[in-house]
Amino acid sequence: MLNNFYLDIELRKHSQKTVLSITEKDLEENQDKVRTTLQKECIDLNSWFYIILYYYSKGDYASFEKFSKDLSDIDIERNPFYKTQKMLYINIINIISLFYSFIAYRSKDKASFESYSKLSTSLSNKADDLHSYHSTTIIVTALFSFIQGDYENSERNFSSFMEHSSDKNTNIVILSKLGRALIAYNQGKYEKAIEFFASLVKEYNYVNENILESLGICYYKANKVQKAKEIFEATLAQYPNNYKIKTYLAIMKLSFLTDEQDNNFNQAFEELMDAYKMNNYDDNTIPALLVNLCNIFLISGKFEEAGILCQKLNSQLEFGEIKFNSE
Repeated sequence: MLNNFYLDIELRKHSQKTVLSITEKDLEENQDKVRTTLQKECIDLNSWFYIILYYYSKGDYASFEKFSKDLSDIDIERNPFYKTQKMLYINIINIISLFYSFIAYRSKDKASFESYSKLSTSLSNKADDLHSYHSTTIIVTALFSFIQGDYENSERNFSSFMEHSSDKNTNIVILSKLGRALIAYNQGKYEKAIEFFASLVKEYNYVNENILESLGICYYKANKVQKAKEIFEATLAQYPNNYKIKTYLAIMKLSFLTDEQDNNFNQAFEELMDAYKMNNYDDNTIPALLVNLCNIFLISGKFEEAGILCQKLNSQLEFGEIKFNSE
């Protein structure tokens, strides 16, 4: 979140330069006045975007939508001042389009999901109209298709960027490879996903908790259990509060139990409960954790506890499938 917001904006419509200072209080209490100023004046687009980012970071999506609409309504081709910032404008509306996709992704009802998805598409189309095949437009379109579950179109756009775009900005290339890795994962093509995730680590030194976690899960799902175990254990040593990794290590322990290994069974149960506690008993815990805990409770004759977990699993169902969670 952007705390202690303060921004000096140079107003350029006046013959004599004027600077307007905007504080967090202005954005919270004098929002209409700020909007009117932005609409009437010619200001640097980065300043405008910074204000939009403020509302997005606070989760004030109603205000985020208002200021984003004001920005998207600019006739970039007819305004001499903004026309000189055309490429920046395209990048910004692409980023806003992506934000709308994220909001849609997190929506708790179908109506909101469709509404924010429509706004995202509208901005992406506007960016494409202004400059076809712009790299950020291709990437945002690919990410939006991914969120919509249209993996074929998403893969097509990511591939198009890698093959044809002259913009080989490292961050955009990483985003493209990451997108293709996630597509492969969601399609059950775990070997292909491993290639992309491994490339991010080896070629771009893009190493973080989520990448290592995802790489381990891919190895696990590709039945390369020992390799998955090695990655999980090494990653957990660096990130001891990763409940997903603890979950998979416990599940792996359960998978190889023999009748004489009651102690390991109890350890696995304790590790699963520890992982569940790490995630603050959240209803959106990954289904694999809830399913395995539920099975243990059923095996142990604890039907009431199993029933509670089944209800939590059911609460994750939306539009006929598990909502926004990997297994």
